[in-house]
Amino acid sequence: MPEIVDILPQGFKTQIQTVTQPPADGVHPRELHITEGATNNFPPTAKAYCDSFFPTTHTEGPFSFIDTITTTSFSPTALHLLTWFISRCSDLSRVELAVGSELNPNAIQHLVDGLASMHGPKTLTFSDVHNTSNPQTAAQLGRRMCVNILVGGFKKITHLTIPEGAYIKLLHPGATLCLDSLTQLTVTPQDRGTITGPPGTLRAPLLRNLNLPADTPLEAIEILPCMPKVSTLSLTIRRLGFVGELQEFAKELATVCPKVDRLRITMITNASDDVQLTYLQPLAKLECISSFELVVSSVVRYGSEDLKNLLANWDHISNLVLNPSPAFIIPMDPVPLPPVECLNVVATCGPKLNSFGAFLDCSGPFNAPSRFWGDRLRLNLGSSPGPTDPDDLDDLADLLKELFPGSPLPRGNAEWITDLQDRMTETLE
Repeated sequence: MPEIVDILPQGFKTQIQTVTQPPADGVHPRELHITEGATNNFPPTAKAYCDSFFPTTHTEGPFSFIDTITTTSFSPTALHLLTWFISRCSDLSRVELAVGSELNPNAIQHLVDGLASMHGPKTLTFSDVHNTSNPQTAAQLGRRMCVNILVGGFKKITHLTIPEGAYIKLLHPGATLCLDSLTQLTVTPQDRGTITGPPGTLRAPLLRNLNLPADTPLEAIEILPCMPKVSTLSLTIRRLGFVGELQEFAKELATVCPKVDRLRITMITNASDDVQLTYLQPLAKLECISSFELVVSSVVRYGSEDLKNLLANWDHISNLVLNPSPAFIIPMDPVPLPPVECLNVVATCGPKLNSFGAFLDCSGPFNAPSRFWGDRLRLNLGSSPGPTDPDDLDDLADLLKELFPGSPLPRGNAEWITDLQDRMTETLE
């Protein structure tokens, strides 16, 4: 018997028999896909046919092997089938619900009512809304479905993936939703509507891992759930707001997430946006941090002292990525790029750092410090501009071998880095 069974309108009786009958080869199905076409839906008799096998909740036998159910349809009968299977799968760990064009509010409420009395799965995924004929209506119904299910049904989930629009709707003004078992939350970017007032609160006291998009840095702070124990945080910010917003954002973030261990901030900026590492200096208060990744469309500005001040507070950091490959690089930019001397700072101020990525001006000068750690380092220079003189390329190769002996060859997507790797390999031989 196959481990994955598709439950389709055509031949659904045979497919359901495949699940409910003991397998001849002893291999039980582990995953069910409930799928309908745009015009070929399950007949109303499908649920009655299922009830003819097990008219009441039955969580033993073939159903105890099923751990995943996915569906791409929300006709009333499809939701009846979904609810029927969920009620009989005692070890169900993951359910994926895709919002389609057949979305029916009454059928959704039936699913919510059915789930409210069940243990439910540990992982719940809402995939993106898709409706080419009326995407706005589908998005509204999708938000309603996600909110109703979370409020009325799956409150014991540990892993949740939800479209941004539904997440924003969960936080309507004055609302408080408690998901006491939630440990991982991923919010996927999507048409989300607007925030009409101060957002409500999502309380997730056990949340450890959060992936969240937002329009601006301060909005990211505003819609963060209550998460005192979060350790891994990834934020995607679509635009910068007013001057000084990044400083305020960094200060607030260090306050609301003091125990974060791994932090990734992605910012979609314009080529002219001013992004400086000093604006994020308040993040130095994150004493537990071991990994920090900053990805920005434009070049991030900083000097060797700025990097030294940051590393001085991050005693445990092992991975530091400072925008090695910006999307916008302005030719003949009068503002200085981060200097290659930053590598000296890494060698002297990062005793536990074993991975570093940055966009640096690698044209020189190249002077090794008098004291450094000499640890192995995985170095990513991204699209950094390199030396134009062959002798300078040799000097850079010598500097890297002196600062980080025994380390892997540096990597990056700039053409000159291949020449650097060749020089370093030649001298090793």
